[in-house]
Amino acid sequence: MHPRNPSTHLLSILLALVAGFLVSPSSAHAQAPCASDLTDDGVVDAADLGEVLNAWGPCGKSCSADIDGDGAVTGEDMAAVLNFWGTVCPQIAAVSPSHGPSLGGTLITITGANLAGVAEVTIGGTRATAVSVIDDATVTAVTPAGTPGSKDVSLATPTGTASLANGFTHTTL
Repeated sequence: MHPRNPSTHLLSILLALVAGFLVSPSSAHAQAPCASDLTDDGVVDAADLGEVLNAWGPCGKSCSADIDGDGAVTGEDMAAVLNFWGTVCPQIAAVSPSHGPSLGGTLITITGANLAGVAEVTIGGTRATAVSVIDDATVTAVTPAGTPGSKDVSLATPTGTASLANGFTHTTL
């Protein structure tokens, strides 16, 4: 981070706040709510706003605070955080069992947080069946058929999506 003159930094923050509120709702709402959860703690809050303010300005392609992907952290990114403030995002902690036959049909239990309202579970991009929300931390589903190998497990709720990379492995018989 570059050393900054405190008054220049304060002015930048004030301008950012104004810009964040002036961004049209359609551009801010084009972002997925949980994309604004920059700290990946399951809620869009002050920690995420801090990430945006700390990364303010040009940042290239590897900047997580650049929510809209334009190569700079600007008022649009701040608006995405402010517009989804308080949104609770789903998180996947584990999938059990973590493997099953490539023919599908394995009953899996997905544990995590903020899972109420799960409407869809996918294994490697293919929809699971018999999805059932047990409680806010547990969902069950039956795996689809798939080619042997590791697959990402993803789920969708009204507030966003969550994925666990290589969360389930289809095995050969």
